[in-house]
Amino acid sequence: YVFKVVHDEHSKKAVVWLRTYAGEILPGSILINARTGEEERPTRLLSMHGEETVEVAAAGLGSIHAAVGLKHTRTGDTLLLSPREGCGGAMLDPLRVAQPVFFMALEVEASAQQAALGRGLEAICLEDPSVIVRNDRVTGQLLLGGMGELHLQVVAERLRREYKLNLYTGGMQVAYREGVSTGYTHESEHSPNPTAAADIRIAIAIAPTAEA
Repeated sequence: YVFKVVHDEHSKKAVVWLRTYAGEILPGSILINARTGEEERPTRLLSMHGEETVEVAAAGLGSIHAAVGLKHTRTGDTLLLSPREGCGGAMLDPLRVAQPVFFMALEVEASAQQAALGRGLEAICLEDPSVIVRNDRVTGQLLLGGMGELHLQVVAERLRREYKLNLYTGGMQVAYREGVSTGYTHESEHSPNPTAAADIRIAIAIAPTAEA
C-alpha cells in the first residue's frame, strides 16, 4: 500500500513509500497498480535509518520501504504482485479524496517552459491526489484545482522553486455547489378520460443526501 510519494529535487524521480501487507517485493518485481491496471517495476528498494538511506535486497511482510522506478503510482494506490509472482488479489480501500472546489489558472512566461510545467504538475498530482489539472473548455486555460487558496498557492510556489518556472497565476475561482436542505414530495394524476379513474400517476420525492 502506497502511503506517500515524494520527488527528489535533484533527480526529479519519484520515491514511493509503501508498506508490504503480503508477499515479498524484489527489485525488478512486476507490480500491478490496482487503480490503473498498469505494470510497474521497482529498480531499487530503500530503507531509512535515521537520516541515512540504505539499499535493501527485498521488502518483506510488514516492512516499510521506499521504491524507486515506479513512474505512474500515486499516494493511496495498492500495488499487487503479478499472478506469476504470487498475487493473491487482495486490495486495500483506495484513498477517498474530495473533489476540488478552488481553481486557479496557470500560465508560463515562455512556451519553452511548457514541458517543465507538465512534468511538475504530473509529479505533484502523484504526490497529492487532491490536486487536479484540467483545461477550461471555454477559455482553453490550464486550471489547477485544490482544496483551498493556500493549498494552490503552495503548489504554485513549488513549481516556481523546484522547476525554475516563470509562472503566472490567475484569480481564484470557486466552484459553488448547491443542494436541497429539506425534503419534498409531490404526486400528480392524469387521465385522458375525465369520467374514468386516473390512468397515470406520477410521484416525485426529493431529499438531501448525507454529503449535502
